[in-house]
Amino acid sequence: MTIEEKKKLCRGCRDNYYNHSGNSTSGQCWMLESAQPVERTKVGTWQNPPYQWHPQTTLSCHHPEGEHWIKIDDVRIVRKSSRAETDHTSVNASDINRDEFTRSTGETIDGILKGDRPLMGSEYDNDIKD
Repeated sequence: MTIEEKKKLCRGCRDNYYNHSGNSTSGQCWMLESAQPVERTKVGTWQNPPYQWHPQTTLSCHHPEGEHWIKIDDVRIVRKSSRAETDHTSVNASDINRDEFTRSTGETIDGILKGDRPLMGSEYDNDIKD
């Protein structure tokens, strides 16, 4: 990979500042020469584990502000099953510990999914009407 190709992967890194003319004596970040392309998952400092594996190609030295790159062998990574990938913000009913959910909420997942109870907010619909 050429230096110019590596610089394209530097976008969003806090050290990318040094890749612009006049910001360093060499005109590039000091880590760029030894940087290697790797596959990692980006997680925000506000996110709690476990993390889903959504690989992106980045450089081994990339340091984004407020985010971190996690390797595949990190213990906080949850590997998805072979079924189709879903958006990381959605939850599949089969991914939930049903006993723990029932114990903590007093409701069953199957009952909620079948519509045995109204969705949040719908019990207040009558209060909103004129």
